[in-house]
Amino acid sequence: MHTRYLRRVTLTLSRPRRAFNIILATGLVHDFAPKHHTRAIPILDRVLSQDPDNVACLLASGYVSQAAGQWSNAQQRFDRAAELTNGDDDLHLEASEEAGWCLVHLKKFAEAEQRLRGVLDVVKDMEERDEQKARLSWRVGRCLWDAERS
Repeated sequence: MHTRYLRRVTLTLSRPRRAFNIILATGLVHDFAPKHHTRAIPILDRVLSQDPDNVACLLASGYVSQAAGQWSNAQQRFDRAAELTNGDDDLHLEASEEAGWCLVHLKKFAEAEQRLRGVLDVVKDMEERDEQKARLSWRVGRCLWDAERS
């Protein structure tokens, strides 16, 4: 009876544990980045091994890869997160913008400009998005600047 009870409790606690790990890992990624990234990586890897389509962890993993200068890996993570989200929700816009930014660093300027302008076109008429609009405009400008110099 004791073993059966432990199995049942373990199964019921796996979801809250995974939810806790998702919150912990995403918090570690954004809290004083990149200071806590080394602590977040194994948690992200564990969650993504169990749930490879977890959008929050894909985004967090992408940010960790960006901070490490691993632009190709980051772009793959952001692209996957964008695929899994709807075209007009905030997570999709965030993932698409970051994937476009990775493309700038990968020197794929035409594709990067297209991605960044696509996100900018979606948010340009949205209210209370001034910071995102400014960041996107700067990133498009940086993309054009880098393309001109290469």
